[in-house]
Amino acid sequence: MATTPTNNLKKRVKGTHEPFKLGANASINQGDLVTFIGGANNHYVQSSANDADSGNQVGVALQTVPVTSIGAGDGNNRAAGIEVGWGDVFTFKTTANDTYSDGDKVYLGADAQTVTSTQNNNTANNAVGYVKVDPNQGANGTITGGSGVYVDVEVLRIFPSKDLT
Repeated sequence: MATTPTNNLKKRVKGTHEPFKLGANASINQGDLVTFIGGANNHYVQSSANDADSGNQVGVALQTVPVTSIGAGDGNNRAAGIEVGWGDVFTFKTTANDTYSDGDKVYLGADAQTVTSTQNNNTANNAVGYVKVDPNQGANGTITGGSGVYVDVEVLRIFPSKDLT
C-alpha cells in the first residue's frame, strides 16, 4: 500500500534522531516505518514493506525522500540520507477490529504507516513499540481499530539491537 507524507511525531520523550543512507530506488515518506537493508558494508534504509522487514526495523522516517531513484553503487554514490527517529511517541493508522490497550505491543501492519495488535510468526519478537493511549482517547484506555482511527506508539529501535524481546 502506498503511504503519504505525514508528520506523525506526537511527543518527544527520550528519542534519538540519526541520519541513515538510502537504499537504491528508495521511496520513503515522512512517517513511514523504515527498515535496515544491506550487507556488511552496505548500511541503507528503505520503507518497511511487510512482516519480514520487521526484524530489521530502525524507526520512523522524519523526512520524505525527495526522489524515488537515487542510483546504484556504494554509499558514496547515494543521496546523503534521511533522518530516522525512535524512542519517541508517533501516531499510526490502526488495523480494523484490532484492540489497542495502553502498554500493548504493536507490530507492522498493512503498510509502513499502519500498526496491528496481532502478531504472527514473522513479528513475534519484532514489535514496533508500545501503545500509549491518551487519556482523552478510547474507553477505559482501549482503542478499537478502524478507518480513520489512530493510535499513539512509543517506537523502539529493533535493529541493530533488539529493544523488545
